[in-house]
Amino acid sequence: DNHDILSILQSDDVHTINYIRPYLHSSIESISDRGIEAIKAAICITKIGILQHQEINEEIAQTLIQYCQAGLAHLSQSLNQKDAKSHEKRINYLSCLYDKALLLWWHNDIMLLLKEYNITDVIDIFNFKGSELQLAKAALRECRELSEKYRYPLMLLLIGSRQVELNIEKAYGESLINQTMKNLKETKSTIDFVHVTDWMKCMKKRNIHIVNNESTHVGRK
Repeated sequence: DNHDILSILQSDDVHTINYIRPYLHSSIESISDRGIEAIKAAICITKIGILQHQEINEEIAQTLIQYCQAGLAHLSQSLNQKDAKSHEKRINYLSCLYDKALLLWWHNDIMLLLKEYNITDVIDIFNFKGSELQLAKAALRECRELSEKYRYPLMLLLIGSRQVELNIEKAYGESLINQTMKNLKETKSTIDFVHVTDWMKCMKKRNIHIVNNESTHVGRK
């Protein structure tokens, strides 16, 4: 429920990595490719995605930042486990970096939105101080480097698409997509390549922007 997802904001886990986790929490990455904390972060992203389609007001803006900060806290738990980069948990690690970039971009956008509403009592619990976009760029770069190292072409397509949609090193993202698609066309069957092409078309239809008609901030429609 919402309380379970957001309760991390009132716990020590916001700033402290919990290494002593139940067996299920520490092993589920090997079973499902996603950790418990990563799944909770994905729920936060889904909640934000639902809220962004409503008329944004002060109350919703404050709810958005709660889910955004909770999502980042959950991702931090998963990304910073001692064995987070192990072979069995690598997909989870890459997915967390990918999601982290979006949540960081949203955090920057929502904090600007809160200023528009003159809401000044929201605490920047991670002390970003406006560095979210640089941190998002770093997360995508690490994700890209690992995906290139271990040859995950679909992850590279996701990264390129995210760079384009967030306007973070957009030109590089477009180049990454084009090069990866070229490689897939040369190395995969025609039917596989068609499936990837259709998948990419669906990716382009996504809307990740926090909608606010009065806003002129970069990244908002």
